[in-house]
Amino acid sequence: MVAALNVENFVVRPRRRSIEKFARPEAWKTVTGDDQIELTTQVANLPTELVDNDENAKRFDLLVLRTQLAILHAAPGFGALREQICAIAGALEGQEAVPAIRAEMVLIQAIAGDEFGLGIFIRSLVGIEREAVAQAFSGVIAGTHATPDQIEFIELIVSELTANGVMEAGRLYESPFLDISPHGPEGLFSATRVERMVQVLAEIRQRAAA
Repeated sequence: MVAALNVENFVVRPRRRSIEKFARPEAWKTVTGDDQIELTTQVANLPTELVDNDENAKRFDLLVLRTQLAILHAAPGFGALREQICAIAGALEGQEAVPAIRAEMVLIQAIAGDEFGLGIFIRSLVGIEREAVAQAFSGVIAGTHATPDQIEFIELIVSELTANGVMEAGRLYESPFLDISPHGPEGLFSATRVERMVQVLAEIRQRAAA
């Protein structure tokens, strides 16, 4: 999407430095808090020449937006919107052969399942503050000279939690985490620190469900 921004456009041109930065694929491997602020303030509101013809995706985005607004305003229509999203998740469960769906299957099954609590449902839509997640995981590498791979691994966890609000420990053994460490977190961290990592994920989920 960033690559589709026309830097010759007079509205876009003043922010050319940020656009050229995030048009490079490597810029997205690790998105820091400062990067998120820069994307929000300098890039997100710019006109793009990208044409999106996926009407189903647009309708789903609108459904999620309406649900988020219902949560924000405590609107009475929230229950019906929630049921629509749960129904879509249930339909996606049968399409695990699609790689993009398989990558999110844990979350999809959680949303579709009867045990999916209201708190976790809301957290999956609105995410969680990045600073709060980073603080929760700070103890995993505290007191050590963390390697670049360890830092990138933790950053991936923080990014996923920031976006989705909750995360199953099993995700640590899937891509993109395995792209950093083919043997999972045990390939980078001691058993004690992996145990703490899993414990933090469980605590975040418990708080969301409370």
